[in-house]
Amino acid sequence: IFDKNPFTNHHIMLITTLNLDIPLHAGDIPLFRSSIIELVGRENEIFHNHDNSSESEGHYHFGYPLVQYAVRKIRATIIGLGKGAEAIYQELLPKLGNGMELDGQRVLVRHYHIQQQEHEWEIRESPEEYGLYGWIGLNQRNYRRWKDQSNGLSRMEILSGALTGQLRSLGKTIGIDEPKQITAEVMEVHNQKRVRWHKTQLIRFHIRFRTNIFLPADIGIGRCVAFGYGQVLPVEVYRKIMVQRPVLVVD
Repeated sequence: IFDKNPFTNHHIMLITTLNLDIPLHAGDIPLFRSSIIELVGRENEIFHNHDNSSESEGHYHFGYPLVQYAVRKIRATIIGLGKGAEAIYQELLPKLGNGMELDGQRVLVRHYHIQQQEHEWEIRESPEEYGLYGWIGLNQRNYRRWKDQSNGLSRMEILSGALTGQLRSLGKTIGIDEPKQITAEVMEVHNQKRVRWHKTQLIRFHIRFRTNIFLPADIGIGRCVAFGYGQVLPVEVYRKIMVQRPVLVVD
């Protein structure tokens, strides 16, 4: 599932994408996530990232989520990385035949498609470009800093700093030896929109960026990635999606 190449500073990780034959709207991902959690059992923390060892509610594992829920081609999708990929095979697949409760209705999973890839994480000498679709990049403190800036360049620097921090958190989770070597730069913002998350106002962005860590497509980066936000795209795919959108002067 996860292995460090003893001859290099590269890390190999299995990534599993499970597409279910269940039509799903992005707004219903929290309901779908809850259904999967009930199906596999709340004792399987990796599916919900809560800390079951704590007696108080609301305690989380703050590392990068290794199980993420999303919509791909209008279908419910689960992405597992490393131990998350293992959990999909060991804990979820054997129970799919039982069906699940989704928004008060019994849903039978008649068909699914599962895809695997081995990704070799590495920090490269030259950065590569990617797209990031639906990225929630700013916590409340950085959001206030971002709003206070009237200069577009200053706002881009805040976004770049936030993205760098999130990629370093990812690097720490997957075992990169020196995650502080990871850098990122937001190059263009193509769309921004206010969203509300647990009664908190946040901003989601579509951005083009570059980074020196080699990223796989379709995983999530940023806040709320377990709920489908922040999809990494190859830059060619991202440009095709954004071809009709002008570059924003962020104001």
